[in-house]
Amino acid sequence: MLTLKQLRKDMQFNQELVGLIDVLKGIASAHFRHLQAKREYFIRFSRCLASFFKMVNLIKSKHLFLMPRPSLPSGIVMITSDEGFLGGLNSQVINTALSQRRTNDSLIILGERGARLLEDQKESFLYFPGITEDIEYTQAQGLRDYLVHQYLNKRLGRVIMVYPKFVSFALQEVKSEQLLPYIREQDLGTPLQLKPRVSP
Repeated sequence: MLTLKQLRKDMQFNQELVGLIDVLKGIASAHFRHLQAKREYFIRFSRCLASFFKMVNLIKSKHLFLMPRPSLPSGIVMITSDEGFLGGLNSQVINTALSQRRTNDSLIILGERGARLLEDQKESFLYFPGITEDIEYTQAQGLRDYLVHQYLNKRLGRVIMVYPKFVSFALQEVKSEQLLPYIREQDLGTPLQLKPRVSP
């Protein structure tokens, strides 16, 4: 049986632990709000881009970035996190990407932990370093240059990105978006939903 002294000591420890957890939750929440504020710039840019393309007839356009080329392989870019406790989310990203892959499609992954998961599944892929808190333009530029080069040289007919979208501090969902060729949701009639395709 615990003595009164030991009970008081345990209670004090528990109170201090609860206080520490509350402090950590506050720090995490403030950090999350800071990252959300930084994301606003990219959201505004996406809206401006969509507004510009409202003036363009994408279906009749002959530009390579707007023309579908379904006979060519797709490049599927997976964005995974190297942060702790996100292994389940990384697995969801990879499983979503693999469910959409055709036999000749290329897999491109960002993030060391995601790359390890693909290695465990004996998959072939191209690796790029993961995204850190401070996104470096040169890193994004390297991925962009590779994808555009492959697309313009007809090694890829489509570029798809699969990534975790943070809906809230406690909720994330895996999203798929087609980057190339650019396509608007209203041209599809329904929001873009990429479904698995079985190669002949």
